[in-house]
Amino acid sequence: MRTGEIVSVSKDGSKTSIFAGPTNAAGLKSVFALATDDARGFLWVGTAGAPQFEGHKSADIGYATIIKFDLANGKVLEAYPLPADGIPKNFGSIAVAANGAVYATDAITNVVYQIRDRKLRKLFDVSGSTSLRGIAVSPDEKFLYFVDYELGLRVADLGKSEVRELTKDDQNLGGIDGIYFYQDHLIVIQNGSIPTRVVRIKLDTDRKSIKGVQPLEANKDALEMPTFGVMAGDDLYFIANSQRDLYAADGKPLEGNFPQARVLYQVSARFAWEADPKGGEIRAVPKAGK
Repeated sequence: MRTGEIVSVSKDGSKTSIFAGPTNAAGLKSVFALATDDARGFLWVGTAGAPQFEGHKSADIGYATIIKFDLANGKVLEAYPLPADGIPKNFGSIAVAANGAVYATDAITNVVYQIRDRKLRKLFDVSGSTSLRGIAVSPDEKFLYFVDYELGLRVADLGKSEVRELTKDDQNLGGIDGIYFYQDHLIVIQNGSIPTRVVRIKLDTDRKSIKGVQPLEANKDALEMPTFGVMAGDDLYFIANSQRDLYAADGKPLEGNFPQARVLYQVSARFAWEADPKGGEIRAVPKAGK
Protein backbone atom coordinates (compact mmCIF):
# COMPACT_ATOMS: atom_id res chain seq x y z
CA MET A 1 0.00 0.00 0.00
CA ARG A 2 2.85 2.37 0.81
CA THR A 3 5.05 1.89 -2.26
CA GLY A 4 2.61 0.45 -4.81
CA GLU A 5 5.06 -2.36 -5.52
CA ILE A 6 4.05 -5.95 -6.29
CA VAL A 7 6.65 -8.39 -5.00
CA SER A 8 7.36 -11.79 -6.53
CA VAL A 9 8.62 -14.42 -4.07
CA SER A 10 9.90 -17.87 -5.02
CA LYS A 11 7.97 -20.79 -3.55
CA ASP A 12 10.76 -21.66 -1.10
CA GLY A 13 11.08 -18.03 -0.05
CA SER A 14 14.72 -17.77 -1.06
CA LYS A 15 14.33 -15.15 -3.80
CA THR A 16 12.34 -11.95 -4.08
CA SER A 17 12.02 -9.43 -6.89
CA ILE A 18 9.79 -6.52 -7.87
CA PHE A 19 7.20 -7.79 -10.33
CA ALA A 20 5.73 -4.34 -10.99
CA GLY A 21 5.63 -0.87 -9.49
CA PRO A 22 4.52 2.70 -10.22
CA THR A 23 7.74 3.41 -12.09
CA ASN A 24 7.08 0.80 -14.78
CA ALA A 25 3.31 0.21 -14.61
CA ALA A 26 1.14 3.21 -15.46
CA GLY A 27 -1.78 3.69 -13.09
CA LEU A 28 -0.36 1.64 -10.23
CA LYS A 29 -0.74 3.32 -6.85
CA SER A 30 -1.60 1.69 -3.50
CA VAL A 31 -2.16 -2.04 -4.06
CA PHE A 32 -5.06 -3.60 -2.16
CA ALA A 33 -5.94 -6.80 -4.02
CA LEU A 34 -4.29 -9.49 -6.14
CA ALA A 35 -5.70 -12.51 -7.98
CA THR A 36 -4.04 -14.79 -10.50
CA ASP A 37 -5.63 -16.41 -13.52
CA ASP A 38 -3.16 -19.28 -13.92
CA ALA A 39 -5.02 -20.82 -16.85
CA ARG A 40 -4.64 -17.67 -18.94
CA GLY A 41 -1.43 -16.26 -17.47
CA PHE A 42 -2.87 -13.06 -15.96
CA LEU A 43 -2.46 -11.20 -12.69
CA TRP A 44 -5.39 -8.97 -11.72
CA VAL A 45 -4.56 -6.09 -9.38
CA GLY A 46 -6.84 -3.72 -7.48
CA THR A 47 -5.19 -0.33 -6.97
CA ALA A 48 -6.45 2.99 -5.65
CA GLY A 49 -5.37 6.44 -4.58
CA ALA A 50 -4.89 6.34 -0.80
CA PRO A 51 -3.28 8.69 1.75
CA GLN A 52 -0.86 5.92 2.73
CA PHE A 53 0.75 5.93 -0.72
CA GLU A 54 4.12 7.68 -0.61
CA GLY A 55 3.38 9.53 -3.85
CA HIS A 56 -0.15 10.49 -2.85
CA LYS A 57 -1.77 13.65 -4.19
CA SER A 58 -5.12 15.10 -3.18
CA ALA A 59 -6.33 14.66 -6.78
CA ASP A 60 -5.89 10.88 -6.38
CA ILE A 61 -8.84 10.59 -4.00
CA GLY A 62 -11.56 8.74 -5.89
CA TYR A 63 -9.10 7.00 -8.21
CA ALA A 64 -9.56 3.21 -8.33
CA THR A 65 -8.60 0.80 -11.09
CA ILE A 66 -8.32 -2.92 -11.78
CA ILE A 67 -5.23 -3.64 -13.87
CA LYS A 68 -4.55 -6.86 -15.79
CA PHE A 69 -0.89 -7.86 -16.00
CA ASP A 70 0.88 -10.52 -18.03
CA LEU A 71 2.19 -12.97 -15.43
CA ALA A 72 5.14 -13.89 -17.61
CA ASN A 73 6.69 -10.45 -17.92
CA GLY A 74 4.78 -7.94 -15.77
CA LYS A 75 3.44 -6.02 -18.77
CA VAL A 76 0.20 -4.07 -18.32
CA LEU A 77 -2.41 -5.55 -20.68
CA GLU A 78 -5.63 -3.76 -19.74
CA ALA A 79 -6.98 -1.33 -17.15
CA TYR A 80 -10.54 -0.88 -15.87
CA PRO A 81 -10.87 2.43 -14.01
CA LEU A 82 -13.86 3.69 -12.07
CA PRO A 83 -14.91 7.33 -12.64
CA ALA A 84 -12.57 9.61 -10.67
CA ASP A 85 -15.25 11.75 -9.02
CA GLY A 86 -13.50 12.58 -5.75
CA ILE A 87 -15.43 9.92 -3.80
CA PRO A 88 -13.03 7.43 -2.13
CA LYS A 89 -13.08 3.93 -3.64
CA ASN A 90 -11.05 0.81 -3.08
CA PHE A 91 -11.02 -2.52 -4.92
CA GLY A 92 -10.23 -4.49 -1.77
CA SER A 93 -10.60 -8.06 -3.04
CA ILE A 94 -10.64 -9.83 -6.42
CA ALA A 95 -11.67 -13.36 -7.47
CA VAL A 96 -11.33 -15.01 -10.88
CA ALA A 97 -13.94 -17.52 -12.10
CA ALA A 98 -13.02 -20.67 -13.99
CA ASN A 99 -14.20 -19.05 -17.25
CA GLY A 100 -11.99 -16.00 -16.72
CA ALA A 101 -14.66 -13.59 -15.46
CA VAL A 102 -13.42 -11.33 -12.68
CA TYR A 103 -15.30 -10.23 -9.56
CA ALA A 104 -14.27 -7.51 -7.14
CA THR A 105 -15.55 -5.77 -4.03
CA ASP A 106 -15.23 -2.10 -3.17
CA ALA A 107 -14.52 -1.94 0.56
CA ILE A 108 -15.61 1.70 0.83
CA THR A 109 -18.73 2.07 -1.31
CA ASN A 110 -19.80 -1.57 -0.70
CA VAL A 111 -20.38 -2.44 -4.34
CA VAL A 112 -19.67 -5.72 -6.14
CA TYR A 113 -18.25 -5.44 -9.68
CA GLN A 114 -17.71 -7.83 -12.56
CA ILE A 115 -15.32 -7.76 -15.54
CA ARG A 116 -16.47 -9.83 -18.49
CA ASP A 117 -15.97 -9.42 -22.23
CA ARG A 118 -13.45 -6.67 -21.46
CA LYS A 119 -16.07 -4.52 -19.71
CA LEU A 120 -16.31 -3.44 -16.07
CA ARG A 121 -19.83 -3.25 -14.73
CA LYS A 122 -21.50 -2.88 -11.35
CA LEU A 123 -23.33 -6.06 -10.37
CA PHE A 124 -25.08 -4.82 -7.23
CA ASP A 125 -24.87 -2.60 -4.16
CA VAL A 126 -24.87 -4.29 -0.77
CA SER A 127 -27.05 -1.94 1.24
CA GLY A 128 -26.48 -1.73 4.99
CA SER A 129 -22.94 -3.05 4.77
CA THR A 130 -20.04 -1.71 6.83
CA SER A 131 -17.03 -2.79 4.76
CA LEU A 132 -16.94 -5.48 2.08
CA ARG A 133 -13.76 -7.56 2.20
CA GLY A 134 -12.98 -10.94 0.61
CA ILE A 135 -14.84 -12.44 -2.33
CA ALA A 136 -14.94 -15.94 -3.84
CA VAL A 137 -16.83 -17.47 -6.75
CA SER A 138 -18.05 -21.03 -7.26
CA PRO A 139 -16.50 -22.91 -10.22
CA ASP A 140 -19.80 -22.87 -12.12
CA GLU A 141 -20.12 -19.10 -11.53
CA LYS A 142 -23.58 -19.54 -10.04
CA PHE A 143 -22.70 -18.22 -6.60
CA LEU A 144 -20.61 -15.40 -5.20
CA TYR A 145 -19.45 -15.47 -1.60
CA PHE A 146 -18.30 -12.27 0.02
CA VAL A 147 -17.60 -10.81 3.42
CA ASP A 148 -18.91 -7.87 5.36
CA TYR A 149 -16.25 -7.41 8.04
CA GLU A 150 -18.72 -6.54 10.81
CA LEU A 151 -21.82 -8.43 9.71
CA GLY A 152 -20.35 -11.68 8.38
CA LEU A 153 -20.70 -13.84 5.27
CA ARG A 154 -23.03 -13.28 2.35
CA VAL A 155 -23.90 -15.43 -0.66
CA ALA A 156 -25.26 -14.09 -3.93
CA ASP A 157 -27.23 -16.36 -6.25
CA LEU A 158 -26.27 -14.77 -9.56
CA GLY A 159 -29.06 -16.52 -11.47
CA LYS A 160 -31.72 -15.01 -9.22
CA SER A 161 -29.99 -11.72 -8.33
CA GLU A 162 -30.52 -12.72 -4.71
CA VAL A 163 -28.24 -11.96 -1.74
CA ARG A 164 -28.64 -13.66 1.61
CA GLU A 165 -26.76 -14.13 4.87
CA LEU A 166 -24.61 -17.22 5.30
CA THR A 167 -24.73 -18.19 8.96
CA LYS A 168 -24.39 -21.17 11.26
CA ASP A 169 -25.79 -21.46 14.77
CA ASP A 170 -23.27 -20.70 17.55
CA GLN A 171 -20.58 -19.72 15.03
CA ASN A 172 -18.97 -16.29 14.94
CA LEU A 173 -18.30 -15.55 11.27
CA GLY A 174 -17.56 -11.85 11.58
CA GLY A 175 -14.13 -10.26 11.29
CA ILE A 176 -13.16 -12.16 8.12
CA ASP A 177 -10.75 -10.74 5.55
CA GLY A 178 -9.79 -13.43 3.02
CA ILE A 179 -12.22 -16.02 1.63
CA TYR A 180 -11.49 -18.77 -0.94
CA PHE A 181 -13.57 -21.50 -2.59
CA TYR A 182 -12.19 -25.04 -2.24
CA GLN A 183 -14.07 -28.24 -3.18
CA ASP A 184 -17.51 -27.10 -1.96
CA HIS A 185 -15.94 -25.44 1.06
CA LEU A 186 -14.97 -21.89 1.91
CA ILE A 187 -11.55 -21.33 3.46
CA VAL A 188 -11.63 -18.09 5.45
CA ILE A 189 -9.06 -16.01 7.33
CA GLN A 190 -10.60 -14.48 10.44
CA ASN A 191 -8.65 -11.74 12.21
CA GLY A 192 -11.52 -9.95 13.95
CA SER A 193 -12.12 -12.86 16.32
CA ILE A 194 -10.40 -13.92 19.54
CA PRO A 195 -8.38 -15.91 18.82
CA THR A 196 -7.51 -15.14 15.20
CA ARG A 197 -7.89 -18.24 13.06
CA VAL A 198 -8.14 -19.96 9.68
CA VAL A 199 -11.42 -21.83 9.20
CA ARG A 200 -12.87 -24.28 6.68
CA ILE A 201 -16.61 -23.90 6.11
CA LYS A 202 -18.44 -26.84 4.54
CA LEU A 203 -21.29 -25.78 2.28
CA ASP A 204 -24.49 -27.76 2.03
CA THR A 205 -25.51 -29.31 -1.28
CA ASP A 206 -27.41 -26.17 -2.30
CA ARG A 207 -24.21 -24.11 -1.82
CA LYS A 208 -26.38 -21.46 -0.16
CA SER A 209 -26.18 -22.70 3.44
CA ILE A 210 -23.52 -23.96 5.85
CA LYS A 211 -23.27 -27.59 6.87
CA GLY A 212 -20.29 -27.36 9.22
CA VAL A 213 -17.34 -25.31 10.43
CA GLN A 214 -13.84 -26.69 11.07
CA PRO A 215 -10.96 -24.54 12.40
CA LEU A 216 -7.72 -25.29 10.56
CA GLU A 217 -5.47 -23.19 12.76
CA ALA A 218 -6.15 -20.93 15.72
CA ASN A 219 -4.65 -19.41 18.84
CA LYS A 220 -1.07 -19.36 17.56
CA ASP A 221 1.34 -16.53 18.41
CA ALA A 222 2.33 -16.32 14.75
CA LEU A 223 -1.23 -15.33 13.76
CA GLU A 224 -0.91 -11.76 15.01
CA MET A 225 -3.07 -10.23 12.29
CA PRO A 226 -3.61 -12.76 9.47
CA THR A 227 -5.14 -11.24 6.38
CA PHE A 228 -5.44 -12.14 2.69
CA GLY A 229 -3.86 -15.13 0.98
CA VAL A 230 -4.25 -17.46 -1.98
CA MET A 231 -5.13 -21.11 -2.57
CA ALA A 232 -2.47 -23.12 -4.44
CA GLY A 233 -3.66 -26.70 -4.90
CA ASP A 234 -4.65 -27.99 -1.46
CA ASP A 235 -2.69 -25.31 0.41
CA LEU A 236 -3.51 -21.82 1.59
CA TYR A 237 -0.65 -19.31 1.63
CA PHE A 238 -1.40 -16.16 3.61
CA ILE A 239 0.12 -13.18 5.37
CA ALA A 240 0.23 -14.00 9.08
CA ASN A 241 1.24 -10.62 10.50
CA SER A 242 -0.12 -7.80 8.36
CA GLN A 243 0.44 -5.31 11.24
CA ARG A 244 -2.08 -2.93 9.75
CA ASP A 245 -2.98 -1.60 13.21
CA LEU A 246 0.60 -0.35 13.70
CA TYR A 247 0.35 2.27 10.95
CA ALA A 248 -1.25 5.71 10.85
CA ALA A 249 -3.44 7.00 8.02
CA ASP A 250 -0.37 8.41 6.27
CA GLY A 251 1.22 4.97 6.04
CA LYS A 252 3.91 5.64 8.65
CA PRO A 253 4.35 3.54 11.83
CA LEU A 254 2.57 4.89 14.87
CA GLU A 255 4.80 6.28 17.59
CA GLY A 256 6.27 3.55 19.77
CA ASN A 257 5.53 0.75 17.29
CA PHE A 258 8.24 -1.17 15.48
CA PRO A 259 6.81 -3.12 12.55
CA GLN A 260 8.52 -6.36 11.62
CA ALA A 261 9.04 -8.11 8.30
CA ARG A 262 5.92 -9.76 6.96
CA VAL A 263 5.68 -13.52 7.37
CA LEU A 264 4.00 -15.87 4.90
CA TYR A 265 2.43 -19.07 6.22
CA GLN A 266 1.07 -22.19 4.63
CA VAL A 267 -1.73 -24.40 5.93
CA SER A 268 -3.37 -27.40 4.32
CA ALA A 269 -7.04 -26.97 3.44
CA ARG A 270 -7.37 -30.72 4.05
CA PHE A 271 -6.45 -30.65 7.72
CA ALA A 272 -8.83 -33.00 9.59
CA TRP A 273 -10.53 -33.84 6.28
CA GLU A 274 -13.00 -36.72 6.52
CA ALA A 275 -11.16 -38.77 3.91
CA ASP A 276 -7.72 -37.58 5.02
CA PRO A 277 -7.68 -37.41 8.84
CA LYS A 278 -3.99 -36.60 9.07
CA GLY A 279 -4.43 -33.46 6.98
CA GLY A 280 -1.51 -31.08 7.19
CA GLU A 281 0.13 -28.58 9.46
CA ILE A 282 0.82 -24.90 9.38
CA ARG A 283 4.41 -23.90 8.72
CA ALA A 284 6.35 -20.75 8.09
CA VAL A 285 7.62 -20.20 4.58
CA PRO A 286 11.40 -19.65 4.85
CA LYS A 287 12.35 -15.99 5.11
CA ALA A 288 13.07 -14.34 1.81
CA GLY A 289 16.50 -13.02 1.01
CA LYS A 290 17.06 -9.29 1.05
